[in-house]
Amino acid sequence: MNIFLSGEGKTNYEIVMNSVKELDTVRLQKQCVESWQLLSLAVEERENGKEIKAGHSHHPVYLFYKNNPKFIAWYGYNCCLEWEDRFSKIHSLTDMFLREMNNFGMVEEDEGFIKSIEVPDFTPFYMEGSLGQPNYIRTTENVSQLFRNKLCKKWDSDKVKGRPPKWTNREKPEWYKEF
Repeated sequence: MNIFLSGEGKTNYEIVMNSVKELDTVRLQKQCVESWQLLSLAVEERENGKEIKAGHSHHPVYLFYKNNPKFIAWYGYNCCLEWEDRFSKIHSLTDMFLREMNNFGMVEEDEGFIKSIEVPDFTPFYMEGSLGQPNYIRTTENVSQLFRNKLCKKWDSDKVKGRPPKWTNREKPEWYKEF
């Protein structure tokens, strides 16, 4: 489970928009689903007022992002929009992310149409190693490069397994060098 922020940019908006465009088709779908899993846990915990002790609730990514459900909702929504751009069909989670963003007061509507969506503040981070190890979470300037390296390893591994990555209706990122 992870939120891949491989994109570069001067604003949080640019970082996320560039990140979702760089995902291969398989990881784009996974990001939609994993974002929903993270958001569902955070919302359930908030509504129940107590810590959840099941599933992914102890995963370091969840522990980092659970206090920023607005970001998870917005990131997942943008993954779904990227899915729609690539496949010309609505992702099954799009409306659920939009509903949660409405619940958070992030969406401004005018006569039933979305006028604007708040871009939440967040700190990109990269996790390496196990919970509790020194420096297992990094919030450094090179977060995008760390994620790029991780994605390249995953894509190379996919290729070795006979499942080379594909970017449906998108070009592969220029920084991905196939072996």
